[in-house]
Amino acid sequence: MGLCPFHKEKTPSFSVNPDRGLYHCFGCGESGNAYTFVMKKEGLNFTEAVERLARRAGVSLPEKELSRGEKEEQAKKEEIYRVNKAAARFFYDNLKTEEGAGACAYMDGRGLSKNARIRFGLGYSSNNWDLLRKKLKSDGFSDDILLSAGLITRSKSGFIDKFRGRLMFPIFDSQGRVAGFGGRDLTGQEAAKYMNSPDTPVFDKSRNLYAINFAKKAAKGEFILTEGYMDAIAMYSAGFAETVASLGTAFNEKHAGLIRRWAKKVTLLFDSDGAGVKAAERAIPILEGAGVSVKVLLLGGAKDPDEFLGKYGPRAMREALGGAESSVSFIISRVMEKHDISSAAGKVDFVNEAAAFLSGRSPIERSVHIKELSEKLRLPAEGIAAEVETRAAKEGAPPARPPKTQLYAPQARPERYITASGALLRVMAENPDFAVIAAAELTPEYMPTEAHRAIFAEITRRAPAGEPVRPSEIVSLYETAEEQARAAEILSGSGAELDESITDEKTVREMIRAVTEGHIARLIANASTEEEYFAADLLARDYLKTRENRP
Repeated sequence: MGLCPFHKEKTPSFSVNPDRGLYHCFGCGESGNAYTFVMKKEGLNFTEAVERLARRAGVSLPEKELSRGEKEEQAKKEEIYRVNKAAARFFYDNLKTEEGAGACAYMDGRGLSKNARIRFGLGYSSNNWDLLRKKLKSDGFSDDILLSAGLITRSKSGFIDKFRGRLMFPIFDSQGRVAGFGGRDLTGQEAAKYMNSPDTPVFDKSRNLYAINFAKKAAKGEFILTEGYMDAIAMYSAGFAETVASLGTAFNEKHAGLIRRWAKKVTLLFDSDGAGVKAAERAIPILEGAGVSVKVLLLGGAKDPDEFLGKYGPRAMREALGGAESSVSFIISRVMEKHDISSAAGKVDFVNEAAAFLSGRSPIERSVHIKELSEKLRLPAEGIAAEVETRAAKEGAPPARPPKTQLYAPQARPERYITASGALLRVMAENPDFAVIAAAELTPEYMPTEAHRAIFAEITRRAPAGEPVRPSEIVSLYETAEEQARAAEILSGSGAELDESITDEKTVREMIRAVTEGHIARLIANASTEEEYFAADLLARDYLKTRENRP
């Protein structure tokens, strides 16, 4: 047991089970095997993680036979990474030239330290039309590769550098490779103050976040998301290395998926102007849809994080972050600003709009924020709750009319269903005889989640061979870190240490019984048509009759 590398903690809660080949944190819930660990810590996909571990172990892997087209595509990507790295060095060296002195003066004025400039590889693109092209051509790079990398563009007279007279920000991918560039105009003559590389075979601004290469190592399960390069650099320099920034494009599902690889929580640290509020409102549902918990901080007394740090310092920033509000509170506050709650009509309009929003949240969130609204508006909580619950029911709450069959009240114990399913899967993986027994009584559909169902199907597929299945082997069947973590969490649950002592069939059949009752209870709770009610009721009756006749 040790300190978890995926979240901040003082008391050890990170457990490694060498026999199962799995790890599990009882604090933040992160789980997986060796591959998952490397994927999350290094920002690799499954194939890359396998290759990394094989190199460390001195094991040679069989190479996949690539087609001619695949080989050409791979070679082109590697060449683009090479030319981007060479361009980044050239931009950095330009800071030492007479023309680059202006860029250095600009960075001095923004409070950028020498360490920050080196750490982020900042540079300067000369205002000369084709200085970069000439340098890279002399290094052996062709115009075709420079075009593919987005470093030059065609003009009527030939080729010219794409970035000219700009402070340059290399954009590193999660593996620390220079994938593209961002440039801030220093001439005052360009229409676009900031400009990014175009999409290339290695760069897509909709799939990249600035400073992700640093943030993933410092995240501990939490990210801070800002809007600009300078904000991210300022936050990093102030000790908030878990900060990333969008690349001048609207935040989207791909960005959220990238964040979810390393963090379960995000604080949106956006500008306090109207654009910042709208950006936060757009980002919240996207992040929550990816399974990321969101808080929001709109800084007062400064237009952006960079300015705030310059005025008040890191300590004030840390205190401000500690007071960030939940996404629900943020949205409700924005709704409140639209209405005059000093009037009766304004209160009614506000409650109606807030209720419409709260009706889509979890029961716990509804309860907490109904109480807050009651106190703010000095209205009875019961009345607000009635409006919220009425709307929630219209949007898909379980039907009020229950089926006739009542099972032992398993509907009130969904956690027993989840716990029993995980425990059953673990003992099935350890003992093929138990897997055969479970397969005779259950099917994958009896499991509570898609992850449970997939594991059940894989174990019962292997069970006839009579060989135990190591949990780490099952986890390795999944390719994404999220899927591996979910599978590992199931196969190394909090009660896993007790599973190893289960050697009798009676206990296994009790687990099967709990899973069956949970499955039927779920069908009953989710039934929304007469046909679904009827089918669930029949299954429940058959089960009860079988249980009564069993010795």
